[in-house]
Amino acid sequence: MVRAFLKVMKAKIIYSIIVTLFLNILAAQNKSQINGKITYDYILKTPDGDFERNYNLYFNSKESYYEEIVPYDLKRSTISKDDGTEVIYSRNTKIPQFYYLNKDQVMFFSEVFANEHLFTQDDEIDIKWTLIEETKKIGGFECAKAKGEFRGRTYISWYAIDLTMPYGPWKLYGLPGIVLEAYEETGMAYFYAKKVQIQTNFDTNSNYIKNKTKDLKFDKALSLEQYIEMQNKLTIEYFEKLSSRLPKGFGPLKIDKDCKDCGQKLEIFD
Repeated sequence: MVRAFLKVMKAKIIYSIIVTLFLNILAAQNKSQINGKITYDYILKTPDGDFERNYNLYFNSKESYYEEIVPYDLKRSTISKDDGTEVIYSRNTKIPQFYYLNKDQVMFFSEVFANEHLFTQDDEIDIKWTLIEETKKIGGFECAKAKGEFRGRTYISWYAIDLTMPYGPWKLYGLPGIVLEAYEETGMAYFYAKKVQIQTNFDTNSNYIKNKTKDLKFDKALSLEQYIEMQNKLTIEYFEKLSSRLPKGFGPLKIDKDCKDCGQKLEIFD
């Protein structure tokens, strides 16, 4: 199943990726003047079907900002199941999720959980990448393969050899080139670049990052431990809210931690 999924995705990459590239960038190798924007498709496999979103990665020589492209109407977003039923995606906040990697290589992110944005500092990202002597072309870029372990999962990444900056989608960074394709080894999650734009002496993307981060209260960010605690708290509150709406005679809903049909989290925290 995983191979078939990847085969379809690879074919999709070949036909959908658009590359805007000035050749003098690679010749000059003047990384300090490079700005870029990459649009990714992100697919997450869940028990209710495939969940798909698009993200933009803005970057320069010092920092990167990976931002969700929010659908126009989240309330009408649905996931189709194999049995023909549809699950309504209930998120109602249109503020995008984002992942900001600063000049010190510290990640700050804002994710939606139970319709709440949890702004968090994640300074525990340390992916032990293993570089593999295998290459392939993605669009017009020569890419090399790498394998890394991160929070209970294994990721395969393909990074552009000539785009020598350590960025990538989500939290997959730290390689000697920008990641253009990555997937979780079992096929649970998949990231691929649909459009790559690289510029020199053009600061639009850097200004975008500056404008997006200037008002962030970094000193108020949750720690990773607090982030996990908040997720648990919001989950309990959500079940209590649902239980309060049950007809008389029905007991309160209980959280089944051993639920086999509830799906697994992408990050497994021990």
